[in-house]
Amino acid sequence: ESVERAPPPLLLLDVLGSASPWELLSLGGGGVTACNASAQAVERSHKRLALRVHPDKHPEHGETLAMKGLLLSQQDHDAKKAEAYELVRRAIKNDLKSQVCWHVYGLLCRADRDYLQAIKAYRGALRQDPENVKILRDLSMLQVHMRDVAGFVETRNTLLTLKPTNKINWITFAVAKHLAKDYVGAIGVLEAYENTLKGTPPPETSTDRYEHSEMLLYKNELFVEAGRLHKALAHIDEI
Repeated sequence: ESVERAPPPLLLLDVLGSASPWELLSLGGGGVTACNASAQAVERSHKRLALRVHPDKHPEHGETLAMKGLLLSQQDHDAKKAEAYELVRRAIKNDLKSQVCWHVYGLLCRADRDYLQAIKAYRGALRQDPENVKILRDLSMLQVHMRDVAGFVETRNTLLTLKPTNKINWITFAVAKHLAKDYVGAIGVLEAYENTLKGTPPPETSTDRYEHSEMLLYKNELFVEAGRLHKALAHIDEI
């Protein structure tokens, strides 16, 4: 049976990305299915899987080292912090293509206010996983903090492309354009978002109505900053 095979070492992401628990436990072949697998077969396979992913069996596994470093970094002790950095650097060395290792390194650098190094680490993570929304958000926050407006615009554009149904991505991309002094572009982003609302019911709750009114007020302010005063007045009459 498939449960008797000696499988190769398994990475944590392989476990999380498995299509089903039966495939994960190697119970999907040899006639063994969810319906006829014995309790003993499931238990044996579960124990073997646990041994394959146990950190003690893979002491130099990159993502395991990175997680250890992240935990150590939370302790208020200089020696522990130095050890945390050492572990995370070893993690990157052992698994250069892991976005987890690079992301953890960025988190450590950000906590120590080494923002430029943190940005480099986040970019390293995105080279491995370019569509990771969490890392993109972390990167965008550091970019605006460091006044990297061009980078902020690029990152928020990527987030909007990945998640176009999220209202906050439209608004934040407009803010990014605004910071870049591209007032016409910022207005265009808000108008594009308004076009996506056509045919939908108007805001129902007081919170939704308030947020919508704030967006309209922001759009009007953009007209003013763009020098389009007549358009700003017409917009006030319209809303």
